Amino acid sequence: MRLAGLVALGAASSVVGCEVFSLDGLAGGGDAGGSVTGPLDASVQDATEPDDARADAVVDAAADDLSVPPVDAGGGDAANDGGPVTLATVGSTSAPSGAAQQGHLAWTDGTQQWWLFYVDSTKPDLLQSVVSNDFVTWSQSTSVALPGAATDGRNVAVWAGAAGGQDVLHLSVSVDVSSTDRRHLHVRARPAGSALTFDPVVVVGTTSADLSGLDPDGPATALGTDGTIFETSGWFEYPDSGVTGNEYGWSSTRPDPGGAFTPAFGPATLVDEVPGYVNARGLVPLPGASGSMLALWESGDVDPDPTNVSSALGVAGSWSPASRVFAPASQDPNDWGACGNGATVSAVRHTSAGAWEHRVWGGSLDDGGSVAFESGAAMGALGTPAAAGAVVLCDGTRVHVFAIAPDAGSPIRTTVWDGTAWSAWSDAVAAGNTRTWLTGTITPAGHVALAWTESVGASSTIVGARVGP
Repeated sequence: MRLAGLVALGAASSVVGCEVFSLDGLAGGGDAGGSVTGPLDASVQDATEPDDARADAVVDAAADDLSVPPVDAGGGDAANDGGPVTLATVGSTSAPSGAAQQGHLAWTDGTQQWWLFYVDSTKPDLLQSVVSNDFVTWSQSTSVALPGAATDGRNVAVWAGAAGGQDVLHLSVSVDVSSTDRRHLHVRARPAGSALTFDPVVVVGTTSADLSGLDPDGPATALGTDGTIFETSGWFEYPDSGVTGNEYGWSSTRPDPGGAFTPAFGPATLVDEVPGYVNARGLVPLPGASGSMLALWESGDVDPDPTNVSSALGVAGSWSPASRVFAPASQDPNDWGACGNGATVSAVRHTSAGAWEHRVWGGSLDDGGSVAFESGAAMGALGTPAAAGAVVLCDGTRVHVFAIAPDAGSPIRTTVWDGTAWSAWSDAVAAGNTRTWLTGTITPAGHVALAWTESVGASSTIVGARVGP
């Protein structure tokens, strides 16, 4: 938490359109600021009038003179050996493949396609995408203009799934319009062949704070089982408090129906107020008709390296009190991850001291109504560079963890939890060029794809590989 200005803390209220919502007395933290659809000229529009949103938010790649990234023949089908493929060239964008919890890679099961979303430093106000049917041949797909610059890959998060029987892609994007105008956006897209149809961009939260600790935002988004869209971010401040950089949560006012849809979001909820800044987040959808969501975030208690990961349960716009997942120990904000197998959620992290830790949550809450993680199984040792990322993926029964080893050529290694014990670490992708910022995704059939950053001087590329069964 930091103050955006010298404003006294007091009873919170918010203006949305012409309506004022009083927040006094609300349980679970203050609420403020419903979403607005944002046109590309950076003005603000009321979310209740989606017809006002700019219809020309989509930029066709061919008309915009965007280059198609080079193709490396090293890919293959789901049974390949993890041969790397160049996915996109991104210039000097910071952490272009994003945080381990965000998954810039996505799979749409209905169309059987792979997607990668990224920002090129030469066009930081353009969210770009590439698509592949086989993870070998990639082509440029549709891009969408943003009202500001997304200069850090950790300010983009992707979730893919289905709504109304149709493939949908939800993206959480945080952009700098100026040093005193940061905006947290929701972007929704639908596959149409090798192209994407983008719905109007929605402004979910804003802050006027000029504070370097806010970067990166590390937002997250996901769809609940009932179709409710969840968003978490730190780029928000209450109009009468100026407090920002915390864990804030939003949920859509109605479920995603599939097809064309401009979501609107309810007021923000302060899920956890932290001493510093939260710069990495994740969301895990939970089974059941309630559409509940488990939010996780680096605890923001110490900057730059926190001592924990925090969690809270979200249901119908309300959040449980925040709780800590691990015992306190210093860690990089990026070196953790979580996923769910049914009602069981596994969280894994790599501490600054080099230990790998596993915790499990089966749905129980403590006496105060907070999420209560329990000790998991012991994990084998593996050194890994700080901030390289811990990718944690679930296949329905097992938990897969991927990490970059410190050896020459940065081989990527994996360990698997079968519900009882963790396997020994083994190579998933052989050594090659120096790799950073590992991320990944898993399909409903259990096929894993990874992506990472490779840099030469000031120029970076995003490279990926399919691994596993």
